[in-house]
Amino acid sequence: MKTVAQAIKAILDPIVADSDASGAFQDDVPQTSPPQAFPRVIFSLENDLDLNDTPQRARDIFVIVKVISAASFAQADDIQALIDDALHDVTLTIDGYINYSTKRQNAAPRLAETAAGGAKYYHVGGIYNVQIEKEH
Repeated sequence: MKTVAQAIKAILDPIVADSDASGAFQDDVPQTSPPQAFPRVIFSLENDLDLNDTPQRARDIFVIVKVISAASFAQADDIQALIDDALHDVTLTIDGYINYSTKRQNAAPRLAETAAGGAKYYHVGGIYNVQIEKEH
């Protein structure tokens, strides 16, 4: 069964490979982890709402996709632009559902972080809205 997360990961995997970034689901990234390879692409499902406005079962899903670079905002922006080109207005294939809209809704918070050891990390991302309806 192909879920929303699997459909998005299938789109992100080639971008991650082509940009020499490492990729992971947010749930796969431990909160306290050893140094990771950078740049890094992570995404997480942030919200999954049942709409039920019509007799058909519909869902409104929000996904954050973020690039973390140890080099610069420019590197993170370049990878994020590839992600946005691939995800904005794409039709996802999700088992049992029809995807009628996938759009970038907003930018994720842009952040320059300084870690305890002095290393800098640059976070850039987008928030995507995936709307799906149960197939009948």
